[in-house]
Amino acid sequence: MQGTMMPFPLTLAPLLERAGNFFPAVEVVSSRPDGSIHRYTYADFYRRARALAAALQALGIRRGDRVATLMWNHASHLEAYFGIPSIGGVIHTLNLRLHPDELA
Repeated sequence: MQGTMMPFPLTLAPLLERAGNFFPAVEVVSSRPDGSIHRYTYADFYRRARALAAALQALGIRRGDRVATLMWNHASHLEAYFGIPSIGGVIHTLNLRLHPDELA
């Protein structure tokens, strides 16, 4: 019987690794908060997300720990979105449009 099981897990960490390894030269394009365009490759994205993950581990973040982000949707947030779960952390995105009292 032919199944629909994927040959690799469809969680964020394996997807990030797969993109970095199989599509290293493909470009990731995002818009910065100032409206300018940011371009880099999946290999760069993978390297930077892994570097963030390693830095968070060095700071003591472990599996199950919650990490909040307070940033616009751009390349740095994408790196956090993939890097934090890749070490088992739970990303909690905060809304920049909220007043500080609403974030507490």
